Order: sequence, then C-alpha cells, then structure tokens
Amino acid sequence: MLRNIFFVVAILSIINSNNNAQTIITDRPDFTESAFTLPSNSIQFEGGILFDINTDIKNITFPSILTRIALHRSFEVRIGFTGWTYSEETSETY
Repeated sequence: MLRNIFFVVAILSIINSNNNAQTIITDRPDFTESAFTLPSNSIQFEGGILFDINTDIKNITFPSILTRIALHRSFEVRIGFTGWTYSEETSETY
C-alpha cells in the first residue's frame, strides 16, 4: 500500500514538473546582453569560473556572478560581479 502511494506521488511530481518547466536563457560564455527578458516575477542566478591559458600566462577568474531580476515582462534588473583574477606567468628559459 505504501509502495503504491509512493509510486503515484512520484508520477504526479514528474507530470507536474514538466508542466511548470521553463527554458533558462543564459548569457554564456560571458555576461553579454541577452535579447530576451525573464518571465515576470522571476529571478535567475548565473555563476562560473573562467580559465584563460595563453603561451606564457595562465589566468583564472572567479567567481563570475550575474543575478537577473524580472520586475515586469519587458523590464529586468541585472546585478553582476566579475570576480577576481589570479595570474601566473609560465615563461621558460632554455
């Protein structure tokens, strides 16, 4: 009996989650301006780490954070932080 109840609740949860699913529009790989706004009264968080390795220099930038807050269907507020960069020079002398 308990197993049947669990099964029904699991199936209903899956069906309900598919009805409320939304596509997340990110601004990856960086925080450029998106052509789309979020749905009204929603918040979206984005975060990441950037690895940049050139011939002589390795850069790691962390944390990159962007918060998008939709106040209206055509207006949103963006709060971002580009983080700190750690640089390491890897030049070798022969």
